[in-house]
Amino acid sequence: MRKSALLIIALLFASFTQAQDKVWSLEKCIDYALSHNIQVKKQMLTTKSADIDLEQSKLNLLPSVNGNTGYSKSFKTVNQFTNQFYDGGSYSGSLNGSITIFNGFQKLNAIKQSMINRQASKYDQDKLMDDISLNIASTYLQILFYQELLNNAKAQLDVTNQQVDRMQKMVDAGTKAQGDLLNIQAQAASEEYQVVQAKNNLDLGYLSLYQLMDITNEDRFIIEAPKLTMLNQTSLQATPNSIYETALALQPSIKSADLRVKSAELTLKRSYASLMPSIMLSGSLNAGFSTKLQTIDQVIPKEVTIGYTKPGNVPVYSMSADYTYKDYKWNDQINSNIQKSFGVYMSIPIFSNYQGQNNVKKSKLNIENSKYDLQLAKQQLNKTIEQAYADSKAALNKYQSAEKTVSSTKESFHYSEQRFNVGLLSSVDYNTAKKELSAAESTLLQAKFDYLFRTTILDFYMGKPISLKIQ
Repeated sequence: MRKSALLIIALLFASFTQAQDKVWSLEKCIDYALSHNIQVKKQMLTTKSADIDLEQSKLNLLPSVNGNTGYSKSFKTVNQFTNQFYDGGSYSGSLNGSITIFNGFQKLNAIKQSMINRQASKYDQDKLMDDISLNIASTYLQILFYQELLNNAKAQLDVTNQQVDRMQKMVDAGTKAQGDLLNIQAQAASEEYQVVQAKNNLDLGYLSLYQLMDITNEDRFIIEAPKLTMLNQTSLQATPNSIYETALALQPSIKSADLRVKSAELTLKRSYASLMPSIMLSGSLNAGFSTKLQTIDQVIPKEVTIGYTKPGNVPVYSMSADYTYKDYKWNDQINSNIQKSFGVYMSIPIFSNYQGQNNVKKSKLNIENSKYDLQLAKQQLNKTIEQAYADSKAALNKYQSAEKTVSSTKESFHYSEQRFNVGLLSSVDYNTAKKELSAAESTLLQAKFDYLFRTTILDFYMGKPISLKIQ
């Protein structure tokens, strides 16, 4: 049975043999996760979109210019020079431009709002990255916890196996009963199961970390195990209120919520501005030409008899003329057809089904809603800090108590082991003492890593980088 358990352990460890040359620190895990996480990438796109919105809001201050052109085919159109019908095509073009002089400062407020929204989006990105970093740190510590549990389980199994060998010799020598050997062998089997279970937990912990980081099978690694023998108590020297006040000025979630309030206030200003008159300047330039239009080329004067005098029958003449024609050049047509216009216009909102007034009301509601979001963010931050502080103190107290328990339990176990070795203690009592030691060590480890994670959260809210370099 022992051989089969050891075979299972070997197979479980085989999944990490290819990753032994890759040892990652917590900082490297966080950096990798932040650069490969899909949610972070999507939020970056949102921030880039906000950059474009800001750029567009600034460009909206420039005049708008539009050009138009067109072609039409004409049938039996009268030539204004020859008074004859002709078939031909005509081209037309126009250039129009306008600029807003005043619209209640809507465009200027739109620029301010775009700047605020862009910064808020950046803070949302920072908040997402902070959450991922904390999740990575939590899982990283969980792996360290499972690793130490596995090491302890192996150590306990090694001690028990030594006792099995010792007991086997004593049974063979006739100084111990077969029942004592069976009890120790049962304890060894139980501890082999605990080793397997600890290894399974370690594998699952690594799997959770890999999934958080989106790590492929080819890139898998083992984590660095920093020395965490001494506990950091500097975080508990501050009060929850002082940590909260520091976090208010640092946390991106608070900054983002505060900017959303300011953005909502600018929306209200823009809603009011939509009820005000707006003034615009506009100008246009239009021209066109026809493909078969003709104009007068030469005028040939001539005399035309229009009648005779009485008496004498003398002819009466009048001056007239004959004409020759030529094609009307397109540039001459354009020059003669150019039309220019310039105007100043004022638009006064009189009645629009109360849309403007209702937009103002909705903007006011949005301000109140944004203020509630800010208040909720502050409340959540305060609750998180208070809970982490209380959990840290509880974990520290538990650790200190467990440390004493482990110390006394070790002494008791060593005494029990000595008595067992000389035959003054039964195998049942020996196994009981060993289980008590194992339980006390597990409780100590759990309190230690719980405390480390809680203090890491407190350090984070005090503006310190997430790190496990605690000596």
